[in-house]
Amino acid sequence: MLRLQTTFHGVSVLLASTLLAFSAYGQAKDCCSVSQQQWYTPASPEACRAAGDIHAGDMATMGSDMTKIMALQACSRGAMQQAQDAYGGQIPGLPGGLPGMTPGGQIPSLPGTSTPVNSEPQFLCCNISAGEFIGEMSEQACREEGSSFYPDTPENLDKTNVCHAQTAGGGGGSWNVEDYEDNIENGGMEIWADDRRPVDYTTYGVNPNIPRSYPLDIQVAERSSDAHTGQWSIKVKNVDILPQLPPEASMALAIAGPDTFVLPGGIMTCEEPCPTETGADMTHATPEIFNSLEADDVTSFVCGAYKGYIGSTDQLVIAVNIDGGGNGFAAGVQKSFTRSSSNWIEFTIPLNAYPGGGVPDQRAKVGINARLMQRGSTMQWGSNRFTEVWLDSFHFCDPTMMTAYAPEVVAGNTTTKIADHEEDTLGVQTFVNLDNDDEDGEYDHKDTDGVAGDNELVRLRLELPMKSFGKVEFKADKVGDTIQLWDDAGKKNKFELYNDEVEVEELLRANANGSKFIRDIWVEALKPSASPKDQVFTFNFKNRLNNDELTEDKIVMTALALESIEWVGQKKPDGGIEIFQLDPLAPSWAKRPVKRVFPGKQWVDHKPEDSPRDIVKMRANLNVKPVRPVNVYFRQIDVDDPSTNDDEVDLEDSAEDNRSEKDDWGFTGPTHEYAEVEFDNIEKEVDFRVPMQPGDNFLIVGGGDLESLKRLENDDQKLAIEDEALGFLVHDPDVLDSKGDPAEAEIPRAEQSTSEVVTTWRKLHLEIDKMEAVKNNRVKGKFVSFRHRGTREIGDREWFITDVKINKTLYLELPEEARTGEAGLVNSFANGGRLKIGGWGADAQVIENTAQPGGFDVITIATPAQRDFGTQDENQPIELWDDDQFTNDGDTWPDLNFDLLEEEMKKVYIEVDKTTVDNPRKTQPFLINAGGDEPYYLKSLFRKSIDNVDYSDDPDFWYAFILDAFQGSLFEDGDGTFGGAIAGQTDANNAGKGGRGAVFYYESGRELARDNPSVGYSRDASVVHEVGHLFGGIHAHPGVMLYTTNAIGQANMTPRSQRYAPITQDAIRSTINP
Repeated sequence: MLRLQTTFHGVSVLLASTLLAFSAYGQAKDCCSVSQQQWYTPASPEACRAAGDIHAGDMATMGSDMTKIMALQACSRGAMQQAQDAYGGQIPGLPGGLPGMTPGGQIPSLPGTSTPVNSEPQFLCCNISAGEFIGEMSEQACREEGSSFYPDTPENLDKTNVCHAQTAGGGGGSWNVEDYEDNIENGGMEIWADDRRPVDYTTYGVNPNIPRSYPLDIQVAERSSDAHTGQWSIKVKNVDILPQLPPEASMALAIAGPDTFVLPGGIMTCEEPCPTETGADMTHATPEIFNSLEADDVTSFVCGAYKGYIGSTDQLVIAVNIDGGGNGFAAGVQKSFTRSSSNWIEFTIPLNAYPGGGVPDQRAKVGINARLMQRGSTMQWGSNRFTEVWLDSFHFCDPTMMTAYAPEVVAGNTTTKIADHEEDTLGVQTFVNLDNDDEDGEYDHKDTDGVAGDNELVRLRLELPMKSFGKVEFKADKVGDTIQLWDDAGKKNKFELYNDEVEVEELLRANANGSKFIRDIWVEALKPSASPKDQVFTFNFKNRLNNDELTEDKIVMTALALESIEWVGQKKPDGGIEIFQLDPLAPSWAKRPVKRVFPGKQWVDHKPEDSPRDIVKMRANLNVKPVRPVNVYFRQIDVDDPSTNDDEVDLEDSAEDNRSEKDDWGFTGPTHEYAEVEFDNIEKEVDFRVPMQPGDNFLIVGGGDLESLKRLENDDQKLAIEDEALGFLVHDPDVLDSKGDPAEAEIPRAEQSTSEVVTTWRKLHLEIDKMEAVKNNRVKGKFVSFRHRGTREIGDREWFITDVKINKTLYLELPEEARTGEAGLVNSFANGGRLKIGGWGADAQVIENTAQPGGFDVITIATPAQRDFGTQDENQPIELWDDDQFTNDGDTWPDLNFDLLEEEMKKVYIEVDKTTVDNPRKTQPFLINAGGDEPYYLKSLFRKSIDNVDYSDDPDFWYAFILDAFQGSLFEDGDGTFGGAIAGQTDANNAGKGGRGAVFYYESGRELARDNPSVGYSRDASVVHEVGHLFGGIHAHPGVMLYTTNAIGQANMTPRSQRYAPITQDAIRSTINP
């Protein structure tokens, strides 16, 4: 029997009398006459006390004076009689009076001090970050816990939903809104008598006999437009009476201790015209009243929906009963709900048949009772005054016999249900099981000894009421081919009872409390779906109690996998896409094409672009369009350098070999190494920033499980790449450790779930200038005098030696810029120089020459016969030139050849571009000798020549200036007694490393090669050497960069290679900006 009671009978008396004393039917009667034993209205509180009577305001301080207590009890009995006369035995708002109050009831001793009328309310405190309640406390205390803590109040329910979702007491199964049938008359709350109650329902607290002028708000139900289906729902709430009472009455009630007096909310069916409201005592209702609504169809399940806030001490109890046609109730159900939610919660609850209760027909009477109660007890005062719920959509429904749960890889857990109405339309989706969740020596789809934590498995729950009799069948196709069925989440035992009709008890098992039959089946996807929702599961139930009536539930599944990851191309400044080129250095063993990308700035509109082209487009395709948006994850992997296994270039004892910093390249999202991409279609494009260092290479691997992707490797150490064909393999480390063979350890569906390898290339843009044609490379003057010096053996014969003075100071004949010291000009015309005097028929061989700072210089010549000079030779014109190959005005020397440089740079993934940059001043004035070899001089020389100096320090635009000159300085032009020959140099400041450009000396280099044939010098190699300096190559490097000196500073002219050594290749590929 459900009866509303109070703990203290005295409180009932006080509340009853106070409700009457402060009603709207007269002035406040707040004085209890001790002699008359009734309430009256005194002239003033002082007059009441002066008469020896009890004023309501003094009840809290009257202590244990039994005389006064007995008088107060007598006054209360009188008040109850007045209530009986005025309201037909009902206290307004409390039908049937106050249960628990009996005539002559004794009031217990009242405490001598009062307690607070309304102490600070306590609420559950929700940590929304953790999704769990941490206990009960005041609102303020909860908020002081931190920014992620919220008190569980109605206004915060949208935030505390996350904590309620982890608690029990939810809906008990969902139902398909699209299949909703309004098969219980007004079960959808669409027809209303007025705003306080729907037709065919009565509500607690709504008594049509109570005048609207009654001062207390006792309305516990009202119409709401917040509906689950249709236009209306009903809102039911608890109502706190105490705050509505005058202070004197509140003080009187507080003496008993409780700080709230709550009318519990609820609704109950009734026959129209409905009688006065039903009391909290449900046994007062008759079947004629209780079974008021008619059903179009009766099934074994009742469905509905609720939402709202249910206090931590409360519960929502819903009871449904079916009339048995004169034999009492045929079936019924009662279910308690405790979960709060700001969203509608659908519930599905099975009916229980009552023995001997008859059989309901198609137009059976239905009784519905929904009420708010304290948990664990019958309804009584003290329920949570904040509790309020909305109710809607009561109807009979078919059972949801099979439920699908999204897999952990998609939902992050295995408890997220697929909505019933979506199970056979969208269904559930997962990823093909290609990873190694248990981190053992085998990929999960091949694992035969169980897999702990396999997060791709889909859970299907089969479920029937315990009193279900008949046969069941779970149907699934393509088992063992595209899917595998398991009896447990750890894949220890296969599920074998499919496509076989068996008794309920053979397939299903009783749950822990014996209320239902259940069975969980775990589905593993072995192959990708050919089309969405192509995997179908069916669960059939033939009800033996209803002539083997067949009920069928169906779920569809989609198995997702990446079908391809491809590179679309790199973005251009105009918004277009430039298609990737094939990498000319791609190894022949590569299974798939290797692409190359040039991420540097390009030369557009006479200058480098504003931004590099380092952003490229990656396009990923799934096998089918996902049925709902799903996250797919991608990871960039640094693969092995296929160009070499030399440790100087490719450290095989390192897992990674790219030179770019990891934070400088990768995905453009929050993390560079990984990307989370939501797929709402079959295809998605993602921006990716490529590394800038030449030779850096990478691929992308994708899948549904980020944690598994994080484990994958292309580890040079573990692959031990003796077989270079393994260089691009991606593997799980535990599988590789177990199998030992890298080829067998490669991830499944590697071609579909990895991209092609991309290698970074850079362009070196050269601005190539050349000096004008030869000019003034012959000294022209006049004969002054001579002196014979005898003979000298030169070669294999005797020569006559003669000093000839000319009217020229050779040093001053040079352009001022070339005058780096006259000592450098001493004997610079010897060893191949020639002197022509007047009308001599032959040139004389020069073997010596002076170089005076002032005055006339002397040229020493060798002739085969002695020549006597006379007055006829005075003032004869002379012409003097050295051993240079080109001495005549207008002569030009061959252009620099860059073929060898291009060949060597290609090996380090750099393409030499000789024509793109603007070069309007490509011809520079002829200078017979350079003005020095110091960096400051070369920088000044370059500044006068470079057209694009503003762009030489941009790391995104690699640029170098090249000057094709004639000779080095006087001390390095290959002529004369002092100094050697220089073929080229850079303007570097740091030990031959770095610089803005390089100058190459044709004639000096030629003489260097002539005089040192064993060195193997070539002008082409000089270009390779000097450009190597710009990229960090130094003279200590072997190969083409090698340059050493002896103890006295002379160069060691030892044979050398014309190629970059590995150590130089490493320096070049590591350079940020040449």
